[in-house]
Amino acid sequence: MGFIGILPWQIYAGIAAGFVSLTDILSKKVLMREHSVQYILAMDGFYAAISIPLIWFINFPNLKIVFPWILLSVILGAVGQIFTVKSMRHLELSSIMPLFNLSTLISVVIAIFFLGEKFSALKGLGVALMVLGTFLIERSQGPFSITFKDKTHLYPFIPVVLYAFLHVINKKVLGTLDIISLFAANSFLYFFIYYFFSIFWGYRIKEFLNDSYGHDKKMIFGIGSGAIASDFAYYFALKQAPVSLVLPIFRLHSLTSVIFGGKYFHEHHLRLRIISTIVILVGLYLIVGKI
Repeated sequence: MGFIGILPWQIYAGIAAGFVSLTDILSKKVLMREHSVQYILAMDGFYAAISIPLIWFINFPNLKIVFPWILLSVILGAVGQIFTVKSMRHLELSSIMPLFNLSTLISVVIAIFFLGEKFSALKGLGVALMVLGTFLIERSQGPFSITFKDKTHLYPFIPVVLYAFLHVINKKVLGTLDIISLFAANSFLYFFIYYFFSIFWGYRIKEFLNDSYGHDKKMIFGIGSGAIASDFAYYFALKQAPVSLVLPIFRLHSLTSVIFGGKYFHEHHLRLRIISTIVILVGLYLIVGKI
């Protein structure tokens, strides 16, 4: 994968953010009429199908060491994906996407203690602004005592924590594994986990997949293609730079999702949420520093 260094890591992180923002909006549109599990199975089935030709390129130099970390990351990601999709299905896009920025804070802390990455007071101020912006967005939904009576408002907090660990694990794995091997392994493991999960809960896999691909074939293809492009761009960035620098740029997708997704779906309190995302943007710049 010698072409990884062709573009600066900042560009790769920005490309990943752009594709994620697009897939966020398209996913929300699909989830307005599709079941969460049905959507996840269709997406992971698409991922697995795309990864079949990559089997010949998979290379695990230290299988016993690397595979447990990959499996752990997939388990964390699978649980996080379930609650992310449920959040997108039941809540407004402009209220949940900025909340995921909190995982950056957790990831940075993890990276400092476990990966030895550096963190300054200026970056700390940036993180504080990110938290403030997220607080304002959540406050726009009403008093917290009222907001959290509905358990659906708690859904985004679960992937916030899980994704923080996931990003750090991916960085660790990419230190010894190439991008194609990681992508293919993740794709197959995600699909098998959801497949067995669905059987356990009594879902009819064939009907779910047929209905999903039949009703939203073009949308699933578009979302899947965008997600794959985002994954590769994100891995390219992570190969070149620390987690604490890649994540703030990657999380810019929450800003565009709020602005464009909020307008497209005519969501509430959009002006306040846009102002809040600007606060988060300033915080991200302070963390990244010189882009």
